[in-house]
Amino acid sequence: MKNIITPDFLTDKTGELQGFKFGSPFVEQFIRHFEPALCVFDPIQGFVSPEIQMGSRNAMRDCMAPLVALGEECGTTFLIICHTNKRSNASGRSRMADSADLWDISRSVIMAGYTEEQGIRYLSNEKNNYAQRGETILFSIDGDGLVQHEGTSWKRDHEYMQEEAQNKAAPKREDCKEFLLNLLVEGGVIMPANEVDTKVKSAGYSDATCKRAKSELKKDGRIRYFQKGSNDNRVWFVELLHHGEFAELEQELPVPWEVPPSATQK
Repeated sequence: MKNIITPDFLTDKTGELQGFKFGSPFVEQFIRHFEPALCVFDPIQGFVSPEIQMGSRNAMRDCMAPLVALGEECGTTFLIICHTNKRSNASGRSRMADSADLWDISRSVIMAGYTEEQGIRYLSNEKNNYAQRGETILFSIDGDGLVQHEGTSWKRDHEYMQEEAQNKAAPKREDCKEFLLNLLVEGGVIMPANEVDTKVKSAGYSDATCKRAKSELKKDGRIRYFQKGSNDNRVWFVELLHHGEFAELEQELPVPWEVPPSATQK
């Protein structure tokens, strides 16, 4: 622990550490004096000057560029922690919150997140300018706060994000399927496809959820699409299949309410 130096920003009553920002002489003096092997900035927002707009491409490059030269001169690696956004189907630099230019200026990018397995997290090397990207590291944190290695995977951040999105969407998709089936029953088994879509959308289901729900119902043979008319008068319909069908009991199959012959004779 004696090799770890941490400025205590929370107890800075005099404001001396307020100038500890990227590109400031304070940071440069600190690095040149201690020459640390690793310097962690967590989170990045705490070390960006309030005058700098993080969404501005040129401003962020000018802000971060001095770290590159300073790191090479002093032999220091800078690890910058930032948040990611929750946009669906986003991957790579588009997952970086506030400024995607952090991706461009970094020599290596590691994404952290949760897998779908309870308690298992991942570290995925999404970018590496110095070597080939390695396997994704899987780990957990035990009751004592210690990191436990749980193996490796070739999945990347984008794949884990897709799995999370699909698992979250599954309950909604099942609800949508049930709503579609009930809608067709109430609508007389066959309904115009555009009318079905309108009612599903009015019920609060998204177009993507509706599309997947209909696709699964069609694949399972529970609904089918057909059209009537010709040329400009074609209209698509949705039909509910296998509805209200009951299997007839076999003649020799006993039933609990059947009165035995001996009982009638008495």
